[in-house]
Amino acid sequence: GIGIAKSATIGENLTVFGDTDIDGTTNLDAVDIDGTVQIDGTVTVGVDGTGQDVKFFGDTSGQFLLWDQSADELALVGDTKLSFHDAAGGENIVATSDGHLEINAGTTLDITAPTVDINAATVLNVDGASQLNNTLTVGVDDTGYDVKLFGATASAFMLWDQSEDDLI
Repeated sequence: GIGIAKSATIGENLTVFGDTDIDGTTNLDAVDIDGTVQIDGTVTVGVDGTGQDVKFFGDTSGQFLLWDQSADELALVGDTKLSFHDAAGGENIVATSDGHLEINAGTTLDITAPTVDINAATVLNVDGASQLNNTLTVGVDDTGYDVKLFGATASAFMLWDQSEDDLI
């Protein structure tokens, strides 16, 4: 291999073939590596308070992971998935289009917290059977809401009409 000593000065271009060791403090303005790279130590990008953007490209054009230092934000661009357990499994979070975020689980999605607050501006739609294992409260005392339960026959329903304080 070729070794570059701690105090070496490297000009504008450096072309090296074979095994290469760069030891010590060496500042390179640009490095283009067209092959496998193994780093056996800590990798730091930027300095605290003055970071740098970092991009990881995928196999598909327009799909990448971006650490955007100016926004202090990790972005999965396009419909890039954040997968859990294994890369090809069904447990992931993905934005399939602008404004649409999916949380997918192969079997069960558990949300555990003292309070779960869902802020749906228009509709909360639950496809499938629902089971509540505790008290169901609709509204707050002195501020109620209509509650409608439909039957199996067309136009058959039971309605709690909050403005009338009456069950119809």
